[in-house]
Parts: sequence; C-alpha cells; structure tokens
Amino acid sequence: MWIFNNATFFNESGSQIYQDTVDLESEYFRVRREILDKYRIPFDTSHFGSGPRGRAVCEQDHRR
Repeated sequence: MWIFNNATFFNESGSQIYQDTVDLESEYFRVRREILDKYRIPFDTSHFGSGPRGRAVCEQDHRR
C-alpha cells in the first residue's frame, strides 16, 4: 500500500516513524488475512514481498 511505502521511503530506516510503519503494516496484513480467512474471501498475496525497502534500498538499486 502506498501509505506504507511512502512512510518507509521518506523516513530514515532507524527512525520511530519508520519502525511504527513497519509494525502497523504487519498488523494490517495480519488482520486482513484473519478477515479474509474468516469469511473465506480469496485473495492473491503472492505478489507481496517482505524484503528490505525504503530510500536506502532505492539508492542501492540505482547504483547497480
């Protein structure tokens, strides 16, 4: 989701905002999965990654 991507991109990886974003995103996906399972709603999550992200990752990608 863009809100999580933006918060991790525009904040330093060690900052409180960055960590809160990672925690909130994790909780969001956990609760969403719980609701989808409860009501048997199919949803493809195969495109979601759990790798590193944020500004540092983007800068590394551009250096390659």
